[in-house]
Amino acid sequence: MSTYVTGFTRDAKSQNVVEFASDLAPDTWISIPRGLIENIKELPGKAAQGAYVRVGIKLAEPASPEGKVFAALTDGLNTAIVSLSRKVAPALDSTGKATHASDACIRCLEACKLIVLPPDDPFAQITCMLGCAACP
Repeated sequence: MSTYVTGFTRDAKSQNVVEFASDLAPDTWISIPRGLIENIKELPGKAAQGAYVRVGIKLAEPASPEGKVFAALTDGLNTAIVSLSRKVAPALDSTGKATHASDACIRCLEACKLIVLPPDDPFAQITCMLGCAACP
């Protein structure tokens, strides 16, 4: 099982690593050793805050049992969050107002915008990505 993530890259201080920030947490940069990457593919789009390149990274198959567990967890969480954002994003307009959904769904989305999330909460990143007016 290989893990595939999408996000942004920026110049790294070392040729041995790739600086990466996930689509789902664009302010959290991590260094991925090149030896752990199977391939990188440039994708359309740019980061809102800079000229970072949007990429898809396929990580190499982990060898250790711990690596396999973390890869499975990452895949599961990534799938769930991407699915959630794909379902919610089309229902919101550019100002974060709910549209194109049933009345019950719109009430739910509007209520969610009233929930105060700390910036380190991963769901705060999703809300910010969707342009929610409740985000700072």
